[in-house]
Amino acid sequence: MSSGLTARFHPNLDEIAADEWNALLPDDNPFLDHAFLAGLERHGCLRATFGWRANHLALYAGKRLVAAAPLYLKRNSHGEYVFDWSWAGAYERAGLDYYPKLLCAVPYSPVTGTRLLAGRGEDARELRKALIGTIAAAVEGSGLSSAHVNFVSSADAEPRNGELTDIGALLRQRASDRVSVSVPADPVLLEATVAEELAAAAGNALDNAAAHAGPDARAYVLVEDLGDTVTVSIRDDGVGISDGRLSAAVGEGRFGIAKSIVGRMDWLGGSAKLNTGPGCGTEWELTIPRR
Repeated sequence: MSSGLTARFHPNLDEIAADEWNALLPDDNPFLDHAFLAGLERHGCLRATFGWRANHLALYAGKRLVAAAPLYLKRNSHGEYVFDWSWAGAYERAGLDYYPKLLCAVPYSPVTGTRLLAGRGEDARELRKALIGTIAAAVEGSGLSSAHVNFVSSADAEPRNGELTDIGALLRQRASDRVSVSVPADPVLLEATVAEELAAAAGNALDNAAAHAGPDARAYVLVEDLGDTVTVSIRDDGVGISDGRLSAAVGEGRFGIAKSIVGRMDWLGGSAKLNTGPGCGTEWELTIPRR
């Protein structure tokens, strides 16, 4: 663990202040919000009889919470959306116990997102490493078979030694009879993690268009390599959104996909601009600086 940090495991999330936990979230993913996770515990959705026991990891610098991870001691694989019974069977055939295991995840949800909560500061990478090291140490010599991190986003992954990915190639995978993708002739290479997050944000915009633009709407994706920046535009020719309806949706917390897009772009150090109007379709312009 990093020097000066203290690790504590909490048997219920209400031991951690909601504002301190939520301050570590990189975006507005509702499934990681303190209210959602603590609510599962308070209302009996997570019980020992269901195989769930909270064991949340928190790292403190003095009394200040600086990193955390939603952890659970599991005695089965109920509610994980990961079917690892073959692993459990292999352990049994080898004369070993697969359960209990340590799980870092959002219960009852296959939604991908951050699992290693370290904020957005310059030390976030080192704090994620400290979380991983603490989780590994908790397994060793504790009677736990293993530690698992489910449906993790690429933001939690270690940088892959300068590996580059063509953002155009990732986006071409979304082409269909209703989605047109235009990319430069030459590959647009970005750091792999950046490319995957940018593609995921564009995918969120396409999913939003498919759900709300109308049954006959088409979507158009354009990738522009401007040297110092890369811009991905996602436009549809659907019904659009009126100013009043958009403001109301944001105010009532119903514009979840938009928040996810903005959150991803903020994490990348980029920007997300939305242009829309009734009968004018919707256009997202996602721009990131080259590092």
